Order: sequence, then structure tokens, then C-alpha cells
Amino acid sequence: MLATECNDLRIVRESINGQHSIDPSVTEAAASLLEKLDQLKASSRLFAHVGFSPYVESLMPDSVALA
Repeated sequence: MLATECNDLRIVRESINGQHSIDPSVTEAAASLLEKLDQLKASSRLFAHVGFSPYVESLMPDSVALA
């Protein structure tokens, strides 16, 4: 699981840095990271105000970004 999370982070980071074109793998990786963040928020109030930058949010699929 950690390898998948690291891969998701790498894909999104490379997209932000212009090293990876925006394709379905980027959208899937961003959605996966959003799911992990939602789990953290559910586990502790410490994460209540943590979020993604507007650029990363723009990578989310519309149905996920609005959730």
C-alpha cells in the first residue's frame, strides 16, 4: 500500500512540475490521494483544515472534486 501511495505522490508531483502529461493516471492518482486525505480527516480533527493546492484540485475528476 505504501508503494502505491508513493507512486500516486510521484505522479502528481511530476505533473505539477511539468514532467508528466496530464492523463488518466494523474487523475486517478489525485483521486487516490484525496481518498487518503479524507481518511486522515475522518481519523483526527488535526487534519480538518488540510487540503490540496488549487492546481492539484484541478487534477481531480469533477465528480470527486465536488464531493
